[in-house]
Amino acid sequence: MAEITSITTDGPTVRFEPVGRCIYCGSTQYSNAEIRPLSDEHIVALGLSGTLILPRASCRKCARETGKIEGSILRTILWAPRTFLKMKTKRPQERPTKFTSMAKVGDKDVNIDLPIDDHPIMLFFPRLGPPGLLVDRPKDQADMREFWTYHFNLNPATFAKYGIKNISSAVMDTQRFSQMLAKIAHSYAVARLGLNAFTPLLLDHIFRTGGFSPFHFVGGRDVNPSVTHALHEIGHEEYDHDGKRYLIVRVRLFAYLGAPDYYVVTGELRPNAPAA
Repeated sequence: MAEITSITTDGPTVRFEPVGRCIYCGSTQYSNAEIRPLSDEHIVALGLSGTLILPRASCRKCARETGKIEGSILRTILWAPRTFLKMKTKRPQERPTKFTSMAKVGDKDVNIDLPIDDHPIMLFFPRLGPPGLLVDRPKDQADMREFWTYHFNLNPATFAKYGIKNISSAVMDTQRFSQMLAKIAHSYAVARLGLNAFTPLLLDHIFRTGGFSPFHFVGGRDVNPSVTHALHEIGHEEYDHDGKRYLIVRVRLFAYLGAPDYYVVTGELRPNAPAA
């Protein structure tokens, strides 16, 4: 395993070497209508307090699409945890002060608005078996194990205060989540090794073109990683399988809370590529 890159809440912003072409489609122009540099790519979204930036790395079209992927997660299952933890945001004026959830109050199911300090917030991620590609699992099969959960301000007194018997959580779109992990892995691999070091395997997955098999490339491992001091962790390594050298990127969000590791088969290393 190569050295792990740790993202911390008080760490500096790290800017890698500019790429000069879109890491997704290869375009050297921002768009046909705008003459301006390619946009910078946050490897882990700014909304997750990401500090790793790949300059001049995304065209307008691809930046919009990857932004939609991130937004679909940041504004759903991670919306309340991000707000509670006061993570970075491009639009601080839009940071909510309360959240609405479906709850059972008395004998009725109602929508209830709760201030952020009273809202029972849960962070949860799926635990996955290994990527299907590495264990010859059929593409259309997933290896979902269970969910890892972490509760913030879960106070029984709060439930009593509002007469709440139970309350629902946000629903996770696991396919969208796997796309976000793939986007992180691909951009990190380019930052560390360069576009020419590997043949990318995740582009169809990120943009949902061709066959869409989310857990063929994205998976986990059977051991539970220990809690660290990092907010997020990313690393990369080689994996030999069926005579091919694969580039694996390890992504771990919220490492300091004990969240699971994800292993993403990011590309096939080219013959002249340095050891990962």
